[in-house]
Amino acid sequence: MGRFVKFFVVGLLFWGCADWEEEHGSPEAEIEWFEEVREMLRGDLRQLEGQLSKTLYYHNMDNSSLRNYVEHLYNSVGREALRFQLSPELDTISVSVLNYDHQNLLSEIITYSHPSAVGSPEPTGGRMDKLVWTRTVYQFFDDNRRLSSIELETHYRERELWRTFAYENDLLKRTDYYNQEEIIAYYQYEYENGLKIKESLYESPFEAVRQDWFIHYNDQGLMRAKSTLLMMPPGEMGDVFEYEYDELGRLTEEREYGINWGLPLLARKRLEYF
Repeated sequence: MGRFVKFFVVGLLFWGCADWEEEHGSPEAEIEWFEEVREMLRGDLRQLEGQLSKTLYYHNMDNSSLRNYVEHLYNSVGREALRFQLSPELDTISVSVLNYDHQNLLSEIITYSHPSAVGSPEPTGGRMDKLVWTRTVYQFFDDNRRLSSIELETHYRERELWRTFAYENDLLKRTDYYNQEEIIAYYQYEYENGLKIKESLYESPFEAVRQDWFIHYNDQGLMRAKSTLLMMPPGEMGDVFEYEYDELGRLTEEREYGINWGLPLLARKRLEYF
């Protein structure tokens, strides 16, 4: 099954190349990133048992409401190497290349997307070599191999600090969010017996908590839901994030609901494994 997915993606990629060459002739030079992806696909990419295969995004609870999905491909040592975001019609929305540092920690995620992502209405016809660079995420780690900071560079902004992470006794205690090197928001976390039980969001001017989330677990110690104070009806608590798992304890579905009356579904994603 995993090999089928690989060959399907490879076929989609090279089918597009053949169509382009038939219509326009063989290009004198390939786009550098596109050639890099083609070389990776010619190599020994694989899907290992137990690894994440697909992440699927839906408009609602109906599985027929698929909005788009991501295929995950892995290298020979089991690290994720490529992500292909596709529409239900199999048009390519984006391609992400994942790079690792000398400690085999994920250091860069470089994403190339449909031109509409950077304000251009130019269609691609689903062709991957027509995608344009939109963002690069740079990740840094401390001496204990914990994520310490993230920098972001996009089509719209120069590379700059995006997030930092602070730990206490090996537990994440705070995440800071930046804009133009200024902290604009941060989360603080509380724990009980090693389990996170509360997340608190502070936004500038940081005088009071903007929102609290209380975390609940199932009998296996897996996070089942996050609840918060609802806007409607006022004063009541509700689960605004819900999580489901398979028999192996792997996350299979996430749902986010609005905090107004009726808890309307805002986002839903499903995860599949090889």
